Amino acid sequence: VNKYIEALDPEERLNVDADLRKLHFCFQYFKHLLKQKAVPGSSRSSEAGSEPVPAKSEKEIQRLTDLVTQRDTEINILVNLLKKERQSGGGGGTGRASSV
Repeated sequence: VNKYIEALDPEERLNVDADLRKLHFCFQYFKHLLKQKAVPGSSRSSEAGSEPVPAKSEKEIQRLTDLVTQRDTEINILVNLLKKERQSGGGGGTGRASSV
């Protein structure tokens, strides 16, 4: 978990397999870290959402938004190809898609 937190790569992934206990532990650990960083008697945590987003983060948000849009387009193209394949009677299981 510490390796994930300290990673500079925004694409870094936290590998917890499919174990819900590990996932639960990660959330507990993150909660613990958040509470450690909170300043007692301060309403700073409630103001965090109202702070302006730094330019670097805005660029990252735009990049990710563009990436999601591109993936959505790719998925729509593939879905349309599958629909055309089914309509042309090629959905018998041994069509072109299985040889790709």
